[in-house]
Amino acid sequence: MITLIQVNNMKNNENELELEFQHYSNLFLFAKVLNTFNPDMDDLSLALKSASTITDMIKKAANAADAIKNADLIDAIANLRLESAKLKSTLASAEERILEIKQENDALKAKIKALEESGINLNKPIFRDGFYYSDDGDGPFCTVCYDKDKKFIRVIPLPSIVVSSGMGKYQCQNCRAFY
Repeated sequence: MITLIQVNNMKNNENELELEFQHYSNLFLFAKVLNTFNPDMDDLSLALKSASTITDMIKKAANAADAIKNADLIDAIANLRLESAKLKSTLASAEERILEIKQENDALKAKIKALEESGINLNKPIFRDGFYYSDDGDGPFCTVCYDKDKKFIRVIPLPSIVVSSGMGKYQCQNCRAFY
């Protein structure tokens, strides 16, 4: 037979567990909101720590439920354990995926930086009057340098004395080709 004191203790324990669970639930929601605005590993780590704290809290609740022999509470705690385990697994997977995406992003940024520093132009040039021009009309650029290295090297006009010798009107300062 359950005494009035035991009933009061059960109600107090249930109220305390409910408050603790609500506290950690709010903490997890806060971490989730932070992660939405700033998908950073620290926020996800905070969520994982919250999940671990919730697991510890569930263990305490299970011990209390066993002590007071409340079958409904024991069942509810078992369900909480299952959901907590799912949460931890999901958060761990998310943390791994974020790390993979971060590494992939860093690698792509490094490739873009290397391409920008190499001077290689990824835009397809326009060929006109024996020269290449950029899509915005800038040029003329050396056809040899672009065909060989995919670099836009501007050709410069030659002095009239060189032009009159028949060597050409322009020269590339990189490969020295005459045009």
